[in-house]
Amino acid sequence: MRSIFTDFTTDARGLIFLPVIEDGTFYLRETRALPGFILPDELIPFTINAESRRREHVLTVENTPAAGMLIINTCVQSGMPLHGTEFEVRHTDGRLVTGQILDGNQPNTTGNSPNLAANGNFLTDHRGRINLNHLVPGVYHVRQINVVSGYELDTTIHVVTVITGQQAVLQVANRPLSGLHLLHINANHPSPIVQC
Repeated sequence: MRSIFTDFTTDARGLIFLPVIEDGTFYLRETRALPGFILPDELIPFTINAESRRREHVLTVENTPAAGMLIINTCVQSGMPLHGTEFEVRHTDGRLVTGQILDGNQPNTTGNSPNLAANGNFLTDHRGRINLNHLVPGVYHVRQINVVSGYELDTTIHVVTVITGQQAVLQVANRPLSGLHLLHINANHPSPIVQC
């Protein structure tokens, strides 16, 4: 048994034409989809033989359009974006969303959030945004894990429905922490009173 791997790229019509191919059983795996489509992970077997040569042999591979989610995090008072806030995105069955993001959500990937926390969660960019553009349609649970210093954590578990070919938008606004410092002093002279 001989194993040879060859890469082919579709033309402008989405076709690959192989005028010369020997008889045998072959396996096709799509290794890169166009932006906006989900990469299928199954191996597709097909056979070329005398019978298949008597007709035009067309192998059709379908890609599901991707769906997206945009998370926008701002200050509730000023509307200013919050940079570096950490969000966790999970499927309804509890699975963490990580590897399904286009190009692994790597830095400099257009259309995706370029920021990942060490644990695989997503961090808002300088515009307070996380753009996940390659999700499987379905229902997701989004939770804020850490917020930037000086703001109150939003403990809500947000339920977001992602529909094929559309971008769901989740807006999360955090309240600034307000502090009150009470100084307890001696009425006769301004020295602090310390409890023992």
